[in-house]
Amino acid sequence: MLGAGLLAALFWSAALASAAPRLPSASSHCKGGELRSAIVSFTRAFDRGNYEALDALFARPPEFQWYTTPGPGRVLAKDAPGRASLIPYFEARHARHDRLHLARFSFNGNAPHWGNFSFTMRHSASGYRGGRRFLQGGKGAAICDSDGIRFIVFTFGEPGRPG
Repeated sequence: MLGAGLLAALFWSAALASAAPRLPSASSHCKGGELRSAIVSFTRAFDRGNYEALDALFARPPEFQWYTTPGPGRVLAKDAPGRASLIPYFEARHARHDRLHLARFSFNGNAPHWGNFSFTMRHSASGYRGGRRFLQGGKGAAICDSDGIRFIVFTFGEPGRPG
């Protein structure tokens, strides 16, 4: 039987591979430091409720694929918000006092069309675990080109231990 990590890696590879035909034909030129800065910008905009900045950080269709989290604010791949509902989703999470802080970042290299990354966030939200901070890992992909960095996939994993 396959381990959970291997199954997750297979799912992730298949999901991104299936998205490839909808992505630009240019090669990705993501750099780890720039991608990390974009994620910090995401967390700051998320915490402040700066929806214009959040909107600018995510790719438009057809490049945008999904934003998912098992909680808080559960959104799974099968019902992930489309690009049009992404900012209203962030507004709802901000109203619940969701807050994020980047604790760890790893640049996992460039694929033909995007750069891959993983992260661990310190996360909190009112009404979830008594508002206490917890660690939550995740991963994603971004297009990095002359137009800047735009997230196409942003996926949180299961909430972890207190952080």
